[in-house]
Amino acid sequence: MEELRRLLNDPFGDYPTLTNREREVANLMAFALTRLEVGVELGISPSTVAVLASRAKAKLGGKPFTRLLLERIKGIVG
Repeated sequence: MEELRRLLNDPFGDYPTLTNREREVANLMAFALTRLEVGVELGISPSTVAVLASRAKAKLGGKPFTRLLLERIKGIVG
C-alpha cells in the first residue's frame, strides 16, 4: 500500500533522466490535467508545458502519461 501511495504522490519521481520541471509536468498530466491547467498550476505558459511534456514523454518511451501511470499501478496491485 505504501508503494501505491508513493506512486500516486509522485508518479515519475523515480525517473532520474527527467528534470524536476519535466517531472512536475508529467506528474500533473498523468492525472489528466490539460496544458492550460498545468501551466496555471506551475505558473508557466501552456506552450512551455507542451515543450516540457514532449521532452518528458520522449524520455519515458513515448507513451501517454496517464497510460504509464495506470500500467505502473497495475504492476503494484496486480
